[in-house]
Amino acid sequence: MIIFTEEEVFNYHMADAIKDIKRTLMRQNNGKIVNRKHVMMPVGDSNMIMNFPALDIEQGLTSTKIMSIKDGVSKAHSILTDTDSGEVIANVAASYLTELRTGAMSGIATDMLARKDASVLGVIGTGRMAVQQVFGVLSVRDIEKIILFNHHPEKAEYFKDKIRGLTVTCDIEIASNVNTLTKACDIIITATPSREAVFDDTYLKEGVHINGIGAFMPSTKELNVDTIGRAKYVVVDYKKGVESSAGGFIEAVKQDKFKFENMIQLNDAIEMSFDRNEKDITIFKSIGASLYDMAVAIGAYEKLK
Repeated sequence: MIIFTEEEVFNYHMADAIKDIKRTLMRQNNGKIVNRKHVMMPVGDSNMIMNFPALDIEQGLTSTKIMSIKDGVSKAHSILTDTDSGEVIANVAASYLTELRTGAMSGIATDMLARKDASVLGVIGTGRMAVQQVFGVLSVRDIEKIILFNHHPEKAEYFKDKIRGLTVTCDIEIASNVNTLTKACDIIITATPSREAVFDDTYLKEGVHINGIGAFMPSTKELNVDTIGRAKYVVVDYKKGVESSAGGFIEAVKQDKFKFENMIQLNDAIEMSFDRNEKDITIFKSIGASLYDMAVAIGAYEKLK
C-alpha cells in the first residue's frame, strides 16, 4: 500500500481534477461507475465520521473517503482497493482533494453555463472551500476582476492575500455590502453554510451564473428561492443529494417555485449543449457525492505513484 500525504497530493492540480472528473462522468454514462450515498455516524454531540463509497468498474478500483469532523476541524483520507485482489493499494490524503474536486466541478459547470464573455467573479463567503472555487472558474474564463464579500471584512482581507499569494494576478476588491457585489458580477460563488439566502434576487446582474457550494443540509439555504425559480438551467452534481439535503432547493419546491425534475445532473450535462442568451440566469449546485471523491483519489494515485 502506498500512502500519499497532503504535501504530496498538492502536486495534483486543477487541470488534473477537471480531466479526471470528466473521465469519470463519461464512465458513469457508460454504466461503469457505482455511486453510493455517504453514511454519517455521529460521535458524541458535535463530532462525526462520514464514509463516501464508490466503484469504478472499468478501473477495477473502489474508493472510500473517510472524513472526520472534530471540534469543527475536518480531516479526510481516501482508501483505494483493487477489486480483483481485494488488496488496499493506496491511502490518499483527501482534505485538499475535497476542496479541489469541488472547485473542478464548478469549473466544469461554469464552462458549460456561464457567458463566454464573463469577466467579473464574485465570491460570497471566503473560507477554505472558496479558494479552489476561484481557481476552478479561473481555469475556464478570463476573469479581469474578483470581488469578495464576507460579513467579517478581516476574513475577506485574509482571503485576498491568500489567493494573491497563490498566483492570482487580476484585480481583487472587497465589497462593503453584498448588493454591490451581485450588481457587478457575471459569475458568483456562494460558499457559506447560511440558513438564509445570502443575496437579494432583485440585485443580480442579468445573465449571471451562480455556483452554490456551501449549503449541504436541509437547514442551510444560501441560494435565493426566487433565483432558483427563474434560472433557465439548474445543473447539480447529485440529484438525490440535492433533493434530500439542499435546503434552498427544498424550500423552493415547497413554495412551488421550482420542480426537482427540472434539475440536470452533471454527467448528463456534459453531453448537452446549452442555449442561453445574455439575460438568462444559470445555476450549478454542488452537494457532494462519492464518485467525485473517487475520481480525484484515483487520478492523484495514477499521477503520483
